[in-house]
Amino acid sequence: MKPAFHHCLHVLLISEEEAQWLRLYIDEPAYTDLHWGMFIPAIEEQGTEEQKEKWLPLAQKMQIIGCYAQSELGHDSNMKGLETTATFDPQTDELILHSPTLTSSKWWPGGLGKISTHAIVYARLIVCGQFHGIH
Repeated sequence: MKPAFHHCLHVLLISEEEAQWLRLYIDEPAYTDLHWGMFIPAIEEQGTEEQKEKWLPLAQKMQIIGCYAQSELGHDSNMKGLETTATFDPQTDELILHSPTLTSSKWWPGGLGKISTHAIVYARLIVCGQFHGIH
């Protein structure tokens, strides 16, 4: 008999408890580790109430799979060295993400980078031509 989470795993709808069992039985890091350990906590701790209301239920039910895109190929986790920019466009009320070089490519280990549907992206924030730090 297959474990209860077997079917759900194929459609990416496993619970946090099932993900913990998965980690225990496999005894290897799983793609769900960063989703539960970094993506969801980043929303919980840094999101606005509106963002939490929209994104947390989807993430907790694994209707979206999130990654945490901080590291860059040429800089690992050196935040001061990040090259990726997020430029605010007031015309569209959007952030335009740009990784201008090979070394600025977002880089993370494991399968989460292959199957994630959403990301928390760290970049250099630029508003009206002014740099406002890493966000």
